Amino acid sequence: MPGNATVNPLGRRVLYWGKRNPRRLLRKVGKSMVFSVIISVFAVSGRTLQAMATAGMTPAGQEELITVDQIKIIAGFPMDTRVVQGFLGEIKEGASFPPEALAKLLTRAEERLANTNWFDPVAIYAVPLKNRPDLVKVIIELEAGFPYRFWGGPNYAGAGWENIRGSGRSIGLELGYKHCYLSYTDYHWGPPGLFCQIGLGSRYFTYTRRNGIKTGAWKKGGNLFLGYRLNPDLIAGIKAGIFTLSQPGYGNTGILQIGGRLLLDERNNTFSPAAGMYGEVYAGYIACVPEGAALDACGYTVRAETRSYFPLNQDFVAVLRLQGVVQPDAIADDALRFSLHGFHGIRAPFTEEMMDPVLLQAGGELRYRLLERNISGFVNLSVEPAVFIDLGLAEGDLGEIITSPAFLAGAGLALRLRFGAPVFLPLRLEVGWNKEGAAEVFFGIQEIF
Repeated sequence: MPGNATVNPLGRRVLYWGKRNPRRLLRKVGKSMVFSVIISVFAVSGRTLQAMATAGMTPAGQEELITVDQIKIIAGFPMDTRVVQGFLGEIKEGASFPPEALAKLLTRAEERLANTNWFDPVAIYAVPLKNRPDLVKVIIELEAGFPYRFWGGPNYAGAGWENIRGSGRSIGLELGYKHCYLSYTDYHWGPPGLFCQIGLGSRYFTYTRRNGIKTGAWKKGGNLFLGYRLNPDLIAGIKAGIFTLSQPGYGNTGILQIGGRLLLDERNNTFSPAAGMYGEVYAGYIACVPEGAALDACGYTVRAETRSYFPLNQDFVAVLRLQGVVQPDAIADDALRFSLHGFHGIRAPFTEEMMDPVLLQAGGELRYRLLERNISGFVNLSVEPAVFIDLGLAEGDLGEIITSPAFLAGAGLALRLRFGAPVFLPLRLEVGWNKEGAAEVFFGIQEIF
């Protein structure tokens, strides 16, 4: 590996930096899971500000601007610099900002880089040029994070390779009981800002029928999401999926979905957010075709979800989640998306009565940061107990969901453990009770929200 090669990060060359380079400045700070270094060097002395004003750099009554003269990346591994460029957003060479605005942009860019877990540690800061305090050099220092990620659920385990060789591409594989799923993601966050995600395989999930008997459904198929990053926190694109649902007593049903999807992610931390918000909206067409029959249901469907995080103090965080779907007919796929064993669902046994064309859910959680400790300077451990309440409503249309909905509620306790650097493992142990008092315990290597 070459010892010291730096390039303009807006170019397309691959950047190398030797691990023994004496200019290495990265260092661990505090006990945070992501080792950050001070952001923004805009504590300009009073003498410098006076010199700027005397030199006439800022017209009277106008706020001074800081111009980014150069962006420099220092990394200890091979990397496509366009990947890092996509995290910077408005920060470009030649762009000018008020000092406070640039400091906020640098802070947010560092959060985005750290949230991926691709880099550990991460440091972004600005250094004024000698004799030109109105010009700064933005320096981005990176070391490679642990490239492998692990997750799982009650009947499967998953593993992935993140940011393969610094390319911004990732792959993942899930294996388990009636469960095999392969995914590929291309986070090519540089020009032209395209994003691609592909998933293919089969998944098995369980739910409870109206008579109290537990059953399950098998989902097989694939999906594709092609998007464009309008800015580093906002992506819009087209999502399409085709799959088959197999249910005991119901046979097989083919389902086709295609529509537009909008994603907004302003969380300060993807895996343990304490501030910011996440939002997603999908609107498209859905068609259901039972095996050996004609088209059964088709029409337009709309899904929306939002999650907001409110830091109450240094240790307590309140979380609110709202989500819902309006579609032409109920499908068992809802049990996968809205159940304990599915994706961001009510943490209590899911029942068949909740399978209706219109579903609305609300969830709240209060988290307490009980422990955050660095072990031997190598592994970060955090422990968070939490309490939660979830509410679900379902009915045939929007009018009925207000007057006479099917109702499901859940409440319970959760314990979240996270191990970070070099192996990142978010663990959660939860127990939830529904309105009938039925309880279910869940353990998984993933986050709820």
